[in-house]
Amino acid sequence: MHWKFGDFEFNENTNTLSSVNQTILLEPKTSALLSYFCRHPQQDISRDMLLECVWHGQIVTDGAINRVILKLRKALLDDEKIKAYVITVPKVGYRFIAQVSQVTIPPVLANNENVFVNEQADQTFPPKKPLNVLRVVILLLAMFLSAIFLYQTTHHEDVVAKPIILPIISPIIRLAENQFGASMSHNNKLLAYSTRKDKEVAIYVVDPNEQNPYKISMDGGDAYNAHWSEDDNEIIYLFHGTGLCQFHRVTFIDGVANKPEVIYECTGDSFTSFSYDQLQQKLYFVESKTPLTPYYAYELDLKQNNKRRLSQPVALGKGNHLIQRHEKSGRLLLLSDQNPGKTTVYELDIDNNTFATLIPFDYAITSAVWNHQADGMVHPAQHPSYRLMISYFDKRKAQTLVADSNRISQVRTIDNGKDYLFTSFMNNRDIEINNSIDQSYNSSVMDYLPQLSRDGSELAFISKRTGYSKIWIVDLVSKKLRSIEPPDKGRTFYSLQWSFDNRYVLANTDSGIIVFDSQSLSVVTMINPSLPTYAAGWLANDEIGYSLYQEGRWQLYQQNIKTNINKSLEQHWAFAVASPKGRLFIDQSMAIYLDHRLVSAELRCAYPISRMALSVQLKGNVIYCVAGQEKKTILKYSERLGIEKIRTGSSQIRRFSVAGDKLATSKLTSSTSDIIRTNF
Repeated sequence: MHWKFGDFEFNENTNTLSSVNQTILLEPKTSALLSYFCRHPQQDISRDMLLECVWHGQIVTDGAINRVILKLRKALLDDEKIKAYVITVPKVGYRFIAQVSQVTIPPVLANNENVFVNEQADQTFPPKKPLNVLRVVILLLAMFLSAIFLYQTTHHEDVVAKPIILPIISPIIRLAENQFGASMSHNNKLLAYSTRKDKEVAIYVVDPNEQNPYKISMDGGDAYNAHWSEDDNEIIYLFHGTGLCQFHRVTFIDGVANKPEVIYECTGDSFTSFSYDQLQQKLYFVESKTPLTPYYAYELDLKQNNKRRLSQPVALGKGNHLIQRHEKSGRLLLLSDQNPGKTTVYELDIDNNTFATLIPFDYAITSAVWNHQADGMVHPAQHPSYRLMISYFDKRKAQTLVADSNRISQVRTIDNGKDYLFTSFMNNRDIEINNSIDQSYNSSVMDYLPQLSRDGSELAFISKRTGYSKIWIVDLVSKKLRSIEPPDKGRTFYSLQWSFDNRYVLANTDSGIIVFDSQSLSVVTMINPSLPTYAAGWLANDEIGYSLYQEGRWQLYQQNIKTNINKSLEQHWAFAVASPKGRLFIDQSMAIYLDHRLVSAELRCAYPISRMALSVQLKGNVIYCVAGQEKKTILKYSERLGIEKIRTGSSQIRRFSVAGDKLATSKLTSSTSDIIRTNF
């Protein structure tokens, strides 16, 4: 919908609020609140109504509602004593007092149609050049900038498709806990889902009409990815414990769940995807030997207890990481990341032992299912996705099915020939320095990957406050904020690091390395190897180092950001990081060396790579690392003073940064997750 009130126009599909002077992108929850107000102008709206319709029954504090109301008033410049838009109704709640009208959008926008064509096999999908032309046309037609956000993740040719009917969406259950990874039984009577309780992830089954869930998964680990059998008498799920990866099967007799049985021992810590063919008693899944090796697709014959690797594309980097079976036709869909940050979709032909390309995307997709007709797939849009898309294989077009105020993941089909399930979630992480959270630069969404400048005067971090991942820099004295626009808006960021002179910020992403100039707020250089980049960091003021995992071992590279001269370093080194006073190397056995001197084995750090980033830091000639095993403690080591614990928390430490007497980390402050269904 596109609304007009007062001096503003609001496009709820793109979360954009436009006035004569500017167009701004609202945070998702602020956009959802404004959308609700536009639908109910001149009405008294209680907090309970907001909890029900905007927060979808989630348990949130009054303070959380107050913060979103405040953000909306700020966006509307409604900060005078006499409000022009949102007024407080004593003992009731709020009222949106503006006169609201619905704006008719030109057909190219109203259809919300996203068309792509790939006439040549080697053409980048979707093609990029027509996108820029279309953006200009849209700007001239629509007279507002929000179209850029709407079309940023899909690409267009001069093809006009028929509009589709968009579904109504609704939560399928209303429980206070977080729910995710749901699967609906084929008779549409029961829902299986995962939720975190007592520090474990468990699978529960519930009748959505009765809202009385019961646990079916095994204790002592985390259970994910429940799949119903075609007769609804079995559920298979993935189970992870300490050093444990298994497939479990739960059978139901007269509606009562039996104790789970182990049907397969997976390798390593592989978070595999899978599909189940009950009639043939076959399990199709992807698996990696270690967390660093690529995924391959397999077939497991449960009757013969026989496993075979399927014919599939060569697995590079992340590899062939998702497999999904269309239950009516038996066709197998495979997602493969042949290049970092880009997904290609294949179909596997089991009978002929072949595979064929369906669609190459120029962004990463982590969740997808066949659509009901098996002529396309349903998947989240480009990261961080607030839209559910349907992409058609033969017609080479894509279309938005759902635009949500929360992020979308974990798509499943409902066996009624038309509807889908997905997880709708929103997490908030805040940056804290020395255990203190400063609200002047933290937002109500994800603020993470904190990195203090070498002198401790500034903080760089990633935030999704604009609807996508972007680098923000705050002066810790003046609290002045500035931001750096990434070259594209679909990247996942893994780490940040300041150069020795505090001018450049190095960012490692799922599509390679970017070096930004913090003064001009521009891109200095980009490095895009054919494999994922690990442990990116500075080795000198103009030199960066990074590692690739190749043929079962690490290879360390060094590149000059001004000359772009690249060279490989000695093969016995796996990773490196440096400070103006020294260099730290880690060898292939993960032993740590400081200026080529072996560091004491008493320094027991966690595995040095965590989500592509190096978890060991060097400040001067002092080493900092996350402690091994529990990963809740930061250790400090110097050759003169030995080992010291400088912080112990209640949860695992994901990222940290040290400068002088400052220690920066990020903290999960809120998390909401619901199972949403479409209603066509």
